[in-house]
Amino acid sequence: EHLKGQRFIAREKGSGTRKESETYLKKAGVDPLRLRTSMWLGSSEAIKGAVEANLGVSILSKWTIQKELQLGTLKKLSLRGVRLLRDFKLIHYKGKKFPHHTEEFVEYLRHYNWSSLGKR
Repeated sequence: EHLKGQRFIAREKGSGTRKESETYLKKAGVDPLRLRTSMWLGSSEAIKGAVEANLGVSILSKWTIQKELQLGTLKKLSLRGVRLLRDFKLIHYKGKKFPHHTEEFVEYLRHYNWSSLGKR
């Protein structure tokens, strides 16, 4: 409903964010191919700037837009009944030996209750 007739700003082809956004839209009953996509941009910062310039709407992580929400330059809308979850991996060079404090941080990340993040 919110997207009807709106120009849509998408991430570039091959982007993980774009893939997840398309999956999210499909779950909400929106065919991504039927959107009025007006531009494809290569970064979240570029998309935020375009939306702030009133060039269209987009889908970005809530973590990406916290400052803009606080400043009131962007408004968050949700698609009814659908949650978007994204899977990230911590990667590093396989031969790298980390200092003790870094190893402790990695252990913290491994045992963190990540499912609690979306419950705000």
